[in-house]
Order: sequence, then structure tokens, then C-alpha cells
Amino acid sequence: MRLFGSERISGVMDRLGAEEGEVITHPFITRAIEKSQKKVELYNFGIRKRLLEYDDVMNKQREVIYGRRNSILDTDDLDGMVHGLIDDVIDQVTEGFMPPESLPDEWDIGGAASELETIFLFKFDMSVLSEQETKEERAVIDHFRAEARKAFELRKSMIPADIMLQLEKMIMLQSIDEKWMDHLRELDNLREGIHFRSYAQKDPLVEYKQEAFQMFSEMVDDIDKTVLWGLFHARIDSPDKAERRRPRREVAMHRTVDAYAATQPAREAKPGPVAPGADIGPAASSAGTRPLQREEPKVGRNDPCPCGSGKKYKKCCGQGS
Repeated sequence: MRLFGSERISGVMDRLGAEEGEVITHPFITRAIEKSQKKVELYNFGIRKRLLEYDDVMNKQREVIYGRRNSILDTDDLDGMVHGLIDDVIDQVTEGFMPPESLPDEWDIGGAASELETIFLFKFDMSVLSEQETKEERAVIDHFRAEARKAFELRKSMIPADIMLQLEKMIMLQSIDEKWMDHLRELDNLREGIHFRSYAQKDPLVEYKQEAFQMFSEMVDDIDKTVLWGLFHARIDSPDKAERRRPRREVAMHRTVDAYAATQPAREAKPGPVAPGADIGPAASSAGTRPLQREEPKVGRNDPCPCGSGKKYKKCCGQGS
């Protein structure tokens, strides 16, 4: 009532002198309470609806990503998907070096070829294109795609089919998972501050949808390029090479106890404990170590110092002992 009721209600309640907890049965008050309840319900419904619209943006993107993951997991032939990634990445690269609305003289075909060569690790032969074809965007893109497919077929010929399939699935799934988690964090950060757009007379939900779509498109392009980079740069070793490259810890072993004893240096015999009643002769006593004997008389702490200073030993040479 305080938030959604009119000021007339509070004035009427004050004039009637109604106390807190008193039962109100007047029709006017009852209708006012019903209107306030409807306003509260509409307000809460608007909040829930707004939150649902924000969540729906992320949910649609999630459906696309998980649909792509499921298609990777359910198939045993990913060559068609790789060919699609090749076409998409080539379109991305050529768009940067050959803008759609630019003139052929402004194109940097060599720069596009160099960047593609770093991705596919394959030399793109541009000499087969005529001068006229270098001025046609479609001819250049088709040539890039043909060269990239040659690089992919060469890569497949170097790796067994079963290992290649595992490699494709591992790189695709790992790239999607990493980029998707980063994208979710960025969406959370965007959502926390998007309401400030309302100060510029802009709808925060519309702005959020536009920003989220742009971020999602960039994430998909980044996934495609990361997958191709991993496929062509991954290092596959045979079991023999992997075994040779594995660090080994050398352990010295001796076949017999005598061989082990022969490698040990000779040790001097140490006298052990003497059994009670054993005969200790001169030979036995000479084998043991003799106790140290003092050659000069012991100097007391309060005796004159032997150095001749006239001070007590504890104040002179015996200080700190």
C-alpha cells in the first residue's frame, strides 16, 4: 500500500484513526488493496519477463554451440566439416585484405596468401592465376580454397585415418569449450553494465542483443581459425619416436652381490661394543681409539690469565667460552 497505493488511501486511514492490526471491511479500502496487489504482480511479472529475455539471448547461442558439439561427437567423418571451416576462414582472411567495396588495385593478395600459408603450412601457388583473374574476387577466393584443400589432403596422407579422426575431434571440442567459456564470462560482464545505456535513451535489452550477437560472431570465427591452426600445426609422433623422446632414468644394477661389493671402496673396521666378560688384550686395546689427554693444567675461570695480562681468565682470553 505504501508503494503502490494512492495518497488518498493514507489520508483516509489517518482520518478514520485505524490502528495497526485492525480489520478493515470498507469496500473502498478493499478495492484499493486489490488494485495495489495487481500493480505489484504486474511489476514482478515485468522483472521476470525482462530477465527471461536476457537469458533467452544466451540460450539461443547455447543451442548453436551444443548443436555443433553434438554433430562432432555423433559423426565419424569430419572432412566435410573441415572443408566448411576452410571456406569460412578463407572468407575471413580475404575480407581483411580484399575489402568488398575496394578496387582491385587496392587489394593485397600477397598478404592474404602469406597469412593463409602460416595457417595451413602450405605454399600457395599464385602464379597459375592470370592477370585478369587476380582482379576477380571470386577467382582469387576459389583458388585459395583449392590450395587449402590440397594442403588438407596432404596433411591427411601423413597421418593414419583413425588418428586423424581422433585429432580432429579433440581439437574441435577443445577449441569450442575454451572459447565458449571465455564468451560466457564476457557476456556476464556485458550484462552487469548494460543498464547504463538507458541514460543515453537506449533500450538496454536491444543493446545487449546487438552486442551479444557481435561477440558471438567473433567467437565463432575465432573457433574456426583455432581449429584449423591446431589441425595443421599439431605434431604427431610414431610410437617409436615417442618412446625415444621419453626421458629415461638410468639405474645401476648388479647381477650378483660379489659384483656389487667389488664396486664399493674398502672401509676401515670400527671397534664395536665389547661383550661382558670378553678378554681385552693389548692388541684389542691398541685397535681402539685412545682418549685425549690434556698436556697443560686446566685454567679456572677466576685464575689469572696465562697470557700475562693480569686479568682473570674469564675477563680475558676465556671471555665467551
